[in-house]
Amino acid sequence: VGILTMPGQATQDMWSWKDQSGLLPYLDSVAITMISENQGRFMVSDGSHLYLFDGGAITNLTSDANAHGLREISSIASDGRTWLVSYRPIDSSQPQIWLTDGRTWTDIGGKVRATNGGIDAVGKNGTWYIRAYQTSMNGQPTTWELFQVQGTDVPATKVSLPSTVSTNQTGCVAFVDGSQLCTG
Repeated sequence: VGILTMPGQATQDMWSWKDQSGLLPYLDSVAITMISENQGRFMVSDGSHLYLFDGGAITNLTSDANAHGLREISSIASDGRTWLVSYRPIDSSQPQIWLTDGRTWTDIGGKVRATNGGIDAVGKNGTWYIRAYQTSMNGQPTTWELFQVQGTDVPATKVSLPSTVSTNQTGCVAFVDGSQLCTG
């Protein structure tokens, strides 16, 4: 009982488009904010709902996501085989991180060290790189760590970065006295 829009789907020649927005449910004042493609299928979300679009039909995965602890959707990424879907609850430092093909769900949240600032992820053919953020505390800048996850039955490994790479998040922290500490 509103609007949820989906960009048009490109045809084989990539120069003409077909409007597929009529396939999505109508939700008032809600917009798609996340889209990830995987072998011609798209996982889409507005942050609350999760859908799988195969080019002709849409499947509502919201109840499946909720059943796996994903009360909201913070990010979606694809490795070409599966999607990584995450949610960082405000009442927990441990993000919920699941791999799914739209039918089966595999929890990999325990593989990445608890993070209170969220994650970014990129993957290819079963290998994932997950950047986990630690939100700034006590006037310190936000920092991040990089993990490699390869498969679902082996632990994640922390990726050692060159000394020239700063793990401080770009931005500024304001202090009570009005001064600022900026990085990046």
